[in-house]
Amino acid sequence: MAGSVRTTLYRWHGGLAASEFATYIRHYLSSLEKHDEIIIFSDGCTYQNRNAVLANPLQQFASSTDNVVQHKYLVRGHSHMDVGNSHSLIEREKKGRSINVPYDYVQLMKSAGKSPCPFTVHYVTHDFFMDFSEVCPYTSIRPGKKTGDPTVTDVYYYKYTPEDNNGRKPIQYEMRFSEEWQDISVPGGFASKKVGEPKQLYQERLEIPKTKYNPLQALKAVIGKE
Repeated sequence: MAGSVRTTLYRWHGGLAASEFATYIRHYLSSLEKHDEIIIFSDGCTYQNRNAVLANPLQQFASSTDNVVQHKYLVRGHSHMDVGNSHSLIEREKKGRSINVPYDYVQLMKSAGKSPCPFTVHYVTHDFFMDFSEVCPYTSIRPGKKTGDPTVTDVYYYKYTPEDNNGRKPIQYEMRFSEEWQDISVPGGFASKKVGEPKQLYQERLEIPKTKYNPLQALKAVIGKE
């Protein structure tokens, strides 16, 4: 997550599960001061940014903090994000630097952010992540339900709002920028969906897969013994 004022980076050596991305975003939002409205921009990758695993914690955040959160998706081929500038700074900082272990990247990322806007870098471990897949009153955020209906890739953006006077916590969407907001329905209604606290996603450190372990051993010939 990055911007012209503040850049926050997360470093993790594990996988690409939807709950991992949901944990990053939920953690970042929790660090912000109170706002009436928060807008998130991201690409349209479905397993990262367009799924119920992320949508539910965003909705719970909106409800618990009385914020409105809008999640907008970039239009392919017509968009640019400030985070690209941060990545460019890191790539320039990496030139001529020796990287032997993952923590070297953390130090490099910190040094890439110059004053007056240094980068905040979180080097997270397995116990940082929460499993949001089991805390899902919304089992789907797809606008349509049958073959031929719109899918999540047709949505331009979602809006997450605090609980209304009827006890609903609606997620709304727009298919085009000029359309009216529409509600995502919850099968069985909210009363049938009991939401608890998410559990830890990982109970122990992740093992290094063999396909990665063997090349790491080969690196011993070219990196310092320490």
